[in-house]
Amino acid sequence: MNYSALIQNRKSAREFTDREITFAQMETIQNYYYNSVRRLIPEIKTELYAFGPGTGAALEGAAGYNQFLVGAPQYLVLLSEKHDLAGINAGYMMQDLLLKLADMELDSCWLTFTDSEDIKGVLGIASDMDVVAI
Repeated sequence: MNYSALIQNRKSAREFTDREITFAQMETIQNYYYNSVRRLIPEIKTELYAFGPGTGAALEGAAGYNQFLVGAPQYLVLLSEKHDLAGINAGYMMQDLLLKLADMELDSCWLTFTDSEDIKGVLGIASDMDVVAI
């Protein structure tokens, strides 16, 4: 990946086409996450979840900018074990993953949320880890 070009050309999307990610694309994303994504603190355990159609409706009111959810056909949710530096580690990891998405010509944006347990509840995630990024 040409990080410099990706950083200069990346835009955060606020409107998505209703086009789902293919199985091959999701496999590439997951392989990149588990094998190549950069971590500031490798000892912090994390998990990446992918959600497809219908997820936006579940997240309505639980995530989004001032309760306004940017609808998308797919959502990635990063969980992390509890750690003082979990948020910094997650931000670093997800920015690397967002650059990979840009390299794949897939648009993305961060979603705001305030309650990890609420997000896990509406998405049916059973984990002791915290949601740290959507």
